[in-house]
Amino acid sequence: MNENELIEFISIYTKKKEQLCYDMYIESKQKDLPSENLLAEMFDKKDNLLFSLIKQPCDHDKLITLLKCYLEEDEKSKLRKRCKELGVSIITHPIEEPLAEWIFNYNYLLAYPLLGRFEKNDTLLRENPEMILSYVYIYLRLHFKNENFSYSFHQPNIDLIYGDFFEKPSVFTKWGLLPVNENRTICAFDDPVRIYDQALDKTIFIHMGRPLAIVLEKLMNEGCVRSLAVRGEDSYIYNGENHFSFLCEAVEKGLIFSLNLRELPTITKLYCDNCFFDTLWILKDSQSLTFEELCDNFHTDGETVVTQMIHLEYTDQFITHLDHEYIFYSLEEYEERINNPLAKGHARKRVKTFKIDKSMIPLDYPCKMYRIINHTQEEITVPFIYFVLNSFFEHKDLLEEYFSKFL
Repeated sequence: MNENELIEFISIYTKKKEQLCYDMYIESKQKDLPSENLLAEMFDKKDNLLFSLIKQPCDHDKLITLLKCYLEEDEKSKLRKRCKELGVSIITHPIEEPLAEWIFNYNYLLAYPLLGRFEKNDTLLRENPEMILSYVYIYLRLHFKNENFSYSFHQPNIDLIYGDFFEKPSVFTKWGLLPVNENRTICAFDDPVRIYDQALDKTIFIHMGRPLAIVLEKLMNEGCVRSLAVRGEDSYIYNGENHFSFLCEAVEKGLIFSLNLRELPTITKLYCDNCFFDTLWILKDSQSLTFEELCDNFHTDGETVVTQMIHLEYTDQFITHLDHEYIFYSLEEYEERINNPLAKGHARKRVKTFKIDKSMIPLDYPCKMYRIINHTQEEITVPFIYFVLNSFFEHKDLLEEYFSKFL
């Protein structure tokens, strides 16, 4: 498959998707955000470039790599977790050749426009299986492009808007973050969370969940946080002030942590009973705490392994600085990092999603959240640090273990 043609198609697809999102918000129609269904619609309309691409064979090795990532992602889905809670097992069939037959038998929905919409049709499987594989390859390239947007430091659309807007140096020129202030306000109660830039009359979605955004806005209003900067979503920028939200239902659950941070050991490592390589590392010095999560099924972006890190600076009573970032390791660096908490990831420049400075957030600042115990939802009050970690990290069980004194 011609990579240049594929890149051109991805660009066209992205622009179509952005326009659909924009039209939806302008019209204020309560419908789902456009998804990969757009690809099926383009197939139905016999888009010329799409048909040119699916008639070209794709690289099987690259497709297998994407399929493995897709299955790993599916294993972590909310549906899978819910099934495990209910004792329901879902069988995942390992990837095998012939790939088209494996897709037809076990992952039909990846290519349903080609295989029959309401009942399976094996015509194309018998006559041109490579076309099925090329369609799935394009589907997954689009899927992971959208899933991994947080890992990219490049923001061409935001750079176009703010390229010469801020003085140098600034938190924008260094980290690509937009300061929240009287000109650029955070809309924490909107979903997705966004900022509105009054000077430019633009609304920009940001990389932050609604519960955390609400707490940070409250802390700013109370004077506990005086400097907050956030990462915008480069594909979701709208003219004017827009507060249209879509509704979604989500329930968050949220060596032992102590609010006397100086009592904590210099290095703490927690790991899951059923998987030694799912770990939570906590490093402490006289002024800062660093939390980093490592996963057995680690996340990748290109040739790098991606971890999440939350770093805070503190005094005896307050958190004075806080940020969240993605760290990029080469495979060699990550192998060392598994056992060495001081090993660093230098494969790429790290990407921050938000940054708080000049703050005085009380260490015991209470946050309300929900968790599920024995299939029952209950409201609990947790420390701010736990609330932030729970908003990003995957290993909720390790967080609960570390903060068990407060839950």
